[in-house]
Amino acid sequence: MKKTKAIISCLLALVLILVQVPVLALAAAPKTDKDVTVHYVEDHFQKKGDDAWTFHYSDSYFSGSAYDYSHPLAKMSLGLALASASSREARNAKDYNTENRNFVSLMKDCGFTDPQSNKWMRSVPSNDSIGVNVAAKKLKDSTLLAVGIRGDLYRSEWGGNLELGPEGMHQNWDKTSDQTLAFLKEYIAKHKIKGPVKVWMSGYSRAAATANLAGGKLDDGFSLGKDVTLQPKDTYVYTFESPMGAQKAYASKPLYNNIQNMVSENDIVAAVPPTQMGFCRYGVDRFLPDKQDAGDEMAAAFRSKLKEVPNELFNLYIPDAYQSFGSKYDSPKELYPALGEALTTSFVTSRQDYVDHVQKYLMDIATAYYSTGDKDLSTSRAFQGFAKKVQDNGNEVFKSLLSPTSNTADLLLSYLVDSFKEEGYIDYDLPQLKAMVDELTPRLAKMAKDYPEVTRTTILNLLPCIAAHDVAPNLVMMEVLPDNYFSSVH
Repeated sequence: MKKTKAIISCLLALVLILVQVPVLALAAAPKTDKDVTVHYVEDHFQKKGDDAWTFHYSDSYFSGSAYDYSHPLAKMSLGLALASASSREARNAKDYNTENRNFVSLMKDCGFTDPQSNKWMRSVPSNDSIGVNVAAKKLKDSTLLAVGIRGDLYRSEWGGNLELGPEGMHQNWDKTSDQTLAFLKEYIAKHKIKGPVKVWMSGYSRAAATANLAGGKLDDGFSLGKDVTLQPKDTYVYTFESPMGAQKAYASKPLYNNIQNMVSENDIVAAVPPTQMGFCRYGVDRFLPDKQDAGDEMAAAFRSKLKEVPNELFNLYIPDAYQSFGSKYDSPKELYPALGEALTTSFVTSRQDYVDHVQKYLMDIATAYYSTGDKDLSTSRAFQGFAKKVQDNGNEVFKSLLSPTSNTADLLLSYLVDSFKEEGYIDYDLPQLKAMVDELTPRLAKMAKDYPEVTRTTILNLLPCIAAHDVAPNLVMMEVLPDNYFSSVH
C-alpha cells in the first residue's frame, strides 16, 4: 500500500512539473524592447540594393488600446510597412522565393515566429494581386499577428490602383483587402492559433489603402476563424500615405478610429480618388505638418534629418519645391481640393464616365508596361520622367491645351514615349499609347479651359506633388515629430 501511494505521489509530482514547464518557460521569456534594423527599397534609380534604417520595437506597444494613438508604434509600423515590400536585392537576383527576406529578417529581430508570405510575394504579380506577409508572437495573454502588406516593387499591381469601379469601395483595393484577410485567416488555421489574438497591420501607398479597407472589415466583424477572438481595441492598423478607398456614406463611424492614417497633405496620392466621388479613408487621418504648419524650427529639423535618411530627392525638402506661380494656391493642401473638383466636373463628369472612358486606358498602359516579362522596370520612375517633361515645358503645354489649333496630343505622346525609352521600356504598343493620349487630351483641354488656374498650377508643380509620396520625407517627419504631436482620439 505504501509503495502504491509512493508511486501515485511521484506520478502526481511529475504531472505537476510537466504542466508547469510551458507556463514557466512562457513567464521566463523576456519581452522584446530593442532597436531593430529595417531593410527596405528606396533606390528606384540605380537599383543597386536595399537601404536600411533603425527603428525601435517593443512588446509594450500592444498593451494599450488601439484607439489610443501611439507615436512610437506609428514609427515602428512604418518600419513594418517598408520591410514588407519586395526586396530589391532579391529582385536583382530574380529570386522570387526570397522577395520577403526583409520582412522575415525584421520579424526575427522582433521575436516573432513562423513568418510566411502569400503566393504573390513569390511569383509574378498581376493587376488584382497583393503581396501579404504574416508572422506570430505569443504575448502573455494573447497571440500578436503582424501583417505587413507589399507597397513597393509590386510591378503589374500598379495597374490595379487605377481600377475604381462604378460604385462602392475602390474596386481593386476591395479585392486586395479580401485577399489580405483570407491569407491571415489561412495562416491562423495552418498554425493552429487559438484564443485571443491581436492584429498589427501596416502598409504604405497601395498597401496602405489595402490595410485601411481590411481594418474596416475587421472592425465590422470579419471572422478570422472559430477558434480565435479579436476585439477592435486589439486591432492596431497604421497606414502611410494611403489613397482613399472607402466611402463616406459608411466609413465615418467612431468604431473605425483604431485605424490610424499618417497622411502628408503635400502628397497627391493621398488626395485621390477625389472626395467629390465620395471617397475617404476609414479611421483617423493624422496629417503630417506641411510648410505652413511646421514653422521655421521644425522645417530646419526636417531638412537636417533628410540628409541622414536614404533618399532620391537630393536632400530636397519637398515643401520648398512647390510654388504658387502667382495663383491663389499657396500650398498643395490648398490646391488638391480644387483639383479634385476640376477632375470630377471637367476631366470626367462622373465615376461611371471614368470607368467607361478613362479607366481601361490607364490600366492597360500600366499592364502593358510589364507585359514583355517580369522586368525590373519602374512605373513610378517612368511617369516621374513624363511629369518632369510636362513640368519643364509647363507653360507651353498649358497654352497648347487652350489653343484649338495646337496638337497637344502629339506633344504629350512624345514626352510619354521618351520617358518609357529612358526607363528601358522599348516594347511599348505605340497605337495603344496614341489611343490613350487622344482620348485623354481633350479632357485635359476642357479642364484647362474651365479651371485654368488649377490646371496651370498643377502642371507646373507635378514633380513636387509626386515626389511628396516618396518614403524619405515621410520617414523624416515621423522621426522628427515629438511623440505628443498628435493628440489621442478615443
